[in-house]
Amino acid sequence: MPLVVVWWCLWSCLWLSFGGAFGGHLCLWSFFGHIFGHRLVVLLVMSLVIVWWCLWSYLWSSFGGAFGCAFGCRLVVPLVATYMYLCFSLVVLLGHSLVLNL
Repeated sequence: MPLVVVWWCLWSCLWLSFGGAFGGHLCLWSFFGHIFGHRLVVLLVMSLVIVWWCLWSYLWSSFGGAFGCAFGCRLVVPLVATYMYLCFSLVVLLGHSLVLNL
């Protein structure tokens, strides 16, 4: 039951944040990440959501309105994409090493 609640919260946050297919695929990766260690994936995704929310809030409060939104999208999206790439590369490498050790 806790896994379902965590998955639903992640799905809602990511869907609202990134929208459409990208949010859906990211949630599916985090849900089926138990193959590579679901706790690590959930931890990485939750930290991603927290970092994204803090950056977005800071930029919105600093610059405000439409300019803050446009500036936030141009700054936050590349940072989030880089962070996700690094996190999921780590998960794949760890999963690959676990499979080889079995």
